[in-house]
Amino acid sequence: MKNDMGELLLHSWLRHIKQCQSVQLNWMASIHNWELKNEDRILETINEVKSYFRKQYGYSLFKQSTSCKKLLQYGEIDVLGLQINGGMVANIYGVNIALFEEEWNESGAMIQPERIITSMVKTAMLIYGHFNLAQGNIIFASPKINNANFVPLATIVNELKEVFQQLGFQFEFTLLANHNFKEIVYEPLRELTTSFTDIQESSLPSEKASSEIAATKTLEDPIEISIKTEGVKIGPLVRREMAKLISKNLISPEKIQHSQDKKYCKEILDIDYPLLKKVNDDQPIIDQSMLNGNQRYWKKVYKLHGEKYLLCSQWTDRNSDNFITWLNLFY
Repeated sequence: MKNDMGELLLHSWLRHIKQCQSVQLNWMASIHNWELKNEDRILETINEVKSYFRKQYGYSLFKQSTSCKKLLQYGEIDVLGLQINGGMVANIYGVNIALFEEEWNESGAMIQPERIITSMVKTAMLIYGHFNLAQGNIIFASPKINNANFVPLATIVNELKEVFQQLGFQFEFTLLANHNFKEIVYEPLRELTTSFTDIQESSLPSEKASSEIAATKTLEDPIEISIKTEGVKIGPLVRREMAKLISKNLISPEKIQHSQDKKYCKEILDIDYPLLKKVNDDQPIIDQSMLNGNQRYWKKVYKLHGEKYLLCSQWTDRNSDNFITWLNLFY
């Protein structure tokens, strides 16, 4: 089977960077010889996920009429990696990749978020059904996703993780794209090319594709927005626009929860601290605005849904596109 550049790249990443002792491309189950475990719970999980995303976004996941069992019997994972420790599986990675965004947005197919969420759910259930593991790393990777898709998709992936946690699973769902793809996958492999010939000869993208990845910014292809930013520095912009969102009561309790999650804020806004920090009335505000002796939050207190919060003050110009794109989720 011919493997594309993206799959080979992730194969080398799992071997050399994530240190997986066993890595397989285009993994599939042996459909005539392997028993599918946990079939009832898998069906229940898929139905719960379908119901959630249909109610929240109007998505129609798993549109095919194929049965759940057949879907998993014939399901494929682009790259599967196993970390073995003490004779046991310490970690498992199920990775699907689109080297170019168009691969997951074909004419006539499901819109991109639906296809990617379907793929991630199927990958998790393949691992649960054939390895009997209720935890692992489920990754969708792409060097470039334009920001009309990136921020909403990252938010949806985070919600998918929460749904699975509520159902009793411990899978980590990750959207590895844009600057994260460059910094986590591409650049570490480039540094190793002098040591590992398999990376040199077969895995890294062509010179043209490499230059595109190297030039990747946090978000691509800016979209038209109505927010006025001319001449406004990022700090005042954040305070101004957050005050508007709060005054109009546009930030839902769910978004508040996301905004207190450090990983979510790093992935979506590229800031190193949670966007919002809940205020403890028993402590001075000045103390709560500090972390490790440095001020990380503005001292102004914001009220959202009956609770008090501080707003992160750690912004640089590189965060502008991320923040503006995030704002568009509310309008």
